[in-house]
Amino acid sequence: QQFIEAHRMADPEFEGFLGGHLVRTGDRDFCMIGEWRDFQSLVDARPLMISFLDQMRHLLEDLGSGALTDLGVPLLQPAPIDADPATT
Repeated sequence: QQFIEAHRMADPEFEGFLGGHLVRTGDRDFCMIGEWRDFQSLVDARPLMISFLDQMRHLLEDLGSGALTDLGVPLLQPAPIDADPATT
């Protein structure tokens, strides 16, 4: 609950960050979905995102690999909102 509340209270000032959602993907698993003005904004914000994460690292569980997150790795190619899903 502290992790969720920390995200709820956060007000990151990442240049080009348009907004995001914290999604629960399991009992203790979350995924942050962010919308960015462009890919370069995401790349430029990585150091600030790491600093932001450092503020709540004590709330995270190390599952043995030493890595607690995978910052800024796009899972999907960006597509314009008005794009036809059949063609993207």
